[in-house]
Amino acid sequence: MNLHALRLFHTIASTGNVTRASELLNISQPAITAQIKKLEKELSIPLLKPSGRGIALTDAGEKMALLAKRLFAVEQQIDQFCHEYSTARTDIFDWLRPICRPSF
Repeated sequence: MNLHALRLFHTIASTGNVTRASELLNISQPAITAQIKKLEKELSIPLLKPSGRGIALTDAGEKMALLAKRLFAVEQQIDQFCHEYSTARTDIFDWLRPICRPSF
C-alpha cells in the first residue's frame, strides 16, 4: 500500500474536501484525485463517492479513515520518541564529554 496516497486520503477525509486537502498539501487536485483512484484500485475498495458538488466517504472509506488516523497518530508518536531520544542522548553525551575527555 502506498502510504503517500493513504496520507492524501487521510487529509481529504479530515478536511472533507479535495480542494482544502489540495491547498494544505500544496498538490494539484487532479494529482490528488489520480492518487486516490490508484489507491482505490490497488485496494479494490471504493473510498470516496460523489455527493452533491463534493465528495463523501463510503462506508469502507469511513473505516479506512479511522485506521489511517490511528496509523498516522502512531507515526507521530514514533517521530516524537525518536526526537526525544536523540535529544536526550545528545544531552548525556554533552554532559559526559568533559568528564571522559583525556587530559594531557
